Amino acid sequence: MIRPATRCIGLLAATIGLLVASPSIAQHTTASVQPTSWRSPPNASRGGFLRGRLSLSVAGQLLRSTDVEEQVRGAQRLAAQNDYEAVQVLLQALAERPRTTIDPRLCLESIRTFAPFASRSPVRSLLLSWMVSCTGTG
Repeated sequence: MIRPATRCIGLLAATIGLLVASPSIAQHTTASVQPTSWRSPPNASRGGFLRGRLSLSVAGQLLRSTDVEEQVRGAQRLAAQNDYEAVQVLLQALAERPRTTIDPRLCLESIRTFAPFASRSPVRSLLLSWMVSCTGTG
């Protein structure tokens, strides 16, 4: 009686181990089983598009605020988008002001936002210019 239960537990543990070891196999099989009629088209969610555009607009207004906390909130809002279009809004807002007038908290939040997009030329050039200005004053 104990022997069959031990085999079942061993088989179950081996199966779980295989699924955990290779999640890409599990994802591939579930994606291929779904009929195409269940998948939604890429632009089916118009509300998401509108929400993203409004979020970019609100974040831009926050960045133009005179209050530093509002500016940091705007940068955090753009970082939450995790989209290059949001990064472009932040780049444009920061390019309009001299580096010396940017609050350190906003600078840090901007760097966190730029990090995933550092391979892009505009982001890289802004980060390099900030590094040069920091090393020149230190």
